[in-house]
Amino acid sequence: MTRGRVLTGAALAAGLVLAVVLGLLYLVGDCWSANATPEAIRACEIDKRRGVFAFLAIAGGIWLAGVVSALRGRAFAKRLGLLSGPVAFVAASVLF
Repeated sequence: MTRGRVLTGAALAAGLVLAVVLGLLYLVGDCWSANATPEAIRACEIDKRRGVFAFLAIAGGIWLAGVVSALRGRAFAKRLGLLSGPVAFVAASVLF
């Protein structure tokens, strides 16, 4: 294996770990302390569930694009892998 492939694999693995950590942070969001009424808590939980699904779809799509790019030998595959979690976190937070 060449040094570039090892670095790309490490970047993709680090991006996956970062996406998992950010996904867990998004999932743990506290609706109970932010809202006072049961209806508001229920609405917050529904929005959080939708946001987590959006996060998983966006992060997974970007990360898989990074894997495919790495298999094709593209130089930007490391960036896609590393940025999949943060970009998905921001996008899901804005959407929901």
